[in-house]
Amino acid sequence: MHRIVIVRTCGIAILLALASGVSAQEGSVSPLRDIHRLGGSTAFYKPALTDSASLTRLGRNARVAADLRTVLAQAGVAELTDPVTAVLSSATSTVGGGSCADATPADNAIVECDMLPGQSLRWMAYRPTGGTSLDIMREVRWAGRRAVPAFLFRVTANSRTYTFLLPKICGNLTLMDERAVPVPLAAVVPGPVALVEPVAVPVAPPPAPAPVAVERAEPAESTLASAPQAASPVAGRAWPFFVDLLAGKDRRVRPIGDRTTIDGSSVRANVGSSGTEFAQCSPLLGVKVGVSKRWSNDWELAGAAGVAFSLVRADDKVRQHEVLVDVEANKYLRGVMLGSGLSLWDVTHSDTFQPAWLAHVGVPLGAGALPRAYFLVEGRVFFERFADPANNYQFWAGLRLHL
Repeated sequence: MHRIVIVRTCGIAILLALASGVSAQEGSVSPLRDIHRLGGSTAFYKPALTDSASLTRLGRNARVAADLRTVLAQAGVAELTDPVTAVLSSATSTVGGGSCADATPADNAIVECDMLPGQSLRWMAYRPTGGTSLDIMREVRWAGRRAVPAFLFRVTANSRTYTFLLPKICGNLTLMDERAVPVPLAAVVPGPVALVEPVAVPVAPPPAPAPVAVERAEPAESTLASAPQAASPVAGRAWPFFVDLLAGKDRRVRPIGDRTTIDGSSVRANVGSSGTEFAQCSPLLGVKVGVSKRWSNDWELAGAAGVAFSLVRADDKVRQHEVLVDVEANKYLRGVMLGSGLSLWDVTHSDTFQPAWLAHVGVPLGAGALPRAYFLVEGRVFFERFADPANNYQFWAGLRLHL
């Protein structure tokens, strides 16, 4: 009995600590939002860009030109539509480069470069729900594990230089940098000086040049208002809360005790030799609510609590709903979630409470940096009868929905 109380207390304490930690983090405002994935239904342009010819096709596409006008207007720089379209539609050749952050091309030249992990971006255009819808994410950072090949070009207008990126995988028009163009100092050329040979004649110094007004280069700053920190379908930050909706079954050996069947009759012993235990398969409908924290390396720590509602209908079986608490560690590989952890099963019944090993896999439903929905398959093996898996398991499948 003491072991049960200790395990329950530890599990609930871990869940509460995780929830408070994530809540505290959500209260702080991060200057950048991480993006972990590009492409899929959120891509600005399909198919993926490959070379200068594909870039020219993009620039000469009338639908793309209309989309460029829309997103540049959303970003507050609609006057750049014609210059940007002109650069893309005339991209007959490109120049190879290294990191996009180090590229310094002339205006209207196209450079092929790599957008490295950690690269900050002023804004990125994308399709939040797929289809024809368009929007921009502001103040973001590429936080994927690998560099992304991209095209880079610069446009100067209104005394400002705009550096744009087009990731090849998605064609999402991205503003990497924006700077004021510094005004150079006026060149001062002194007048000719007359010399008399062979005697050197002192030469009066040339008149001091008139003061020249110099416009100091402004530090790079966004002219766009920061977007609210609300998460979007492709924003890379962790969704803090989730709900699992699952259906499956469990089979466990349990003591008969004072339990009765649905029709009120005594429970028959069907396992072991003591005559005091029974085992049955129980169909279940599960609902869990959880909180998670996902890091930029695609590891996640999560905790959840819920209820497994028994759907037993046979008169000669026991119907018993079961409360559960889970603590899980998850790793995202190419968007697929693989996880394992500790599950405290049936915590409200002292004689049938069981800790269990938890394992699950989640497949994303939809594209984006962090999809809202996953198809989840989850199973448990209970510790107390670990050597008897035929009568000691639970599994179910369904949806994990991030809120």
